[in-house]
Amino acid sequence: MEIQEQYRQSVEHARRQLQACMDTEDPEYRSILEEFLRLFRRKEMESQEEFNMHDKVQNVNDILKRIKRLNERDALEAIKYNGDTKFVRVEKRLKEKDKEEIEHKTSPRNYAWTEEKEKMTVILLAIKEDVDDVYFHNQAILEVPAYFKRNILTYVTRHFKEGQINTDREVRKYVSEVINREYQVTR
Repeated sequence: MEIQEQYRQSVEHARRQLQACMDTEDPEYRSILEEFLRLFRRKEMESQEEFNMHDKVQNVNDILKRIKRLNERDALEAIKYNGDTKFVRVEKRLKEKDKEEIEHKTSPRNYAWTEEKEKMTVILLAIKEDVDDVYFHNQAILEVPAYFKRNILTYVTRHFKEGQINTDREVRKYVSEVINREYQVTR
């Protein structure tokens, strides 16, 4: 009976960690979640025999370790944006775009600048400060999405120029859209 209680506690702890994840669009999160859910779909996992319970506990604990590591890594990333998880997600979406360009051998690479971690952080932090300033002075700005998006695009364009990041308008619009989506979702 003790192993069953350990299993139940492990499942509950893993569930809480999965719920605490700040980025449910992260491919790593989705992989971990899929693995967690797969544990409960498997026919052999339905057995309550003791020798199977040890395997079950081990499987859940492995998932728990992975999700904890992801949550800790995300929390550390949030520190550089003053705890703002929106910009952790923005950074991840931009890095995913860069990865897509690499995989598809896109030339020229519009998101290569995301590989310069410090430069990207400085630029995103500057954009964050401008957007937050506008948002906190007038939260109703989100009620006029087109105006809010234009403001974000202005900040993105200005900070990209200041950071000497040469991109086309489509890239700046995508960055603006990702930022806008984060503010719309969290309001």
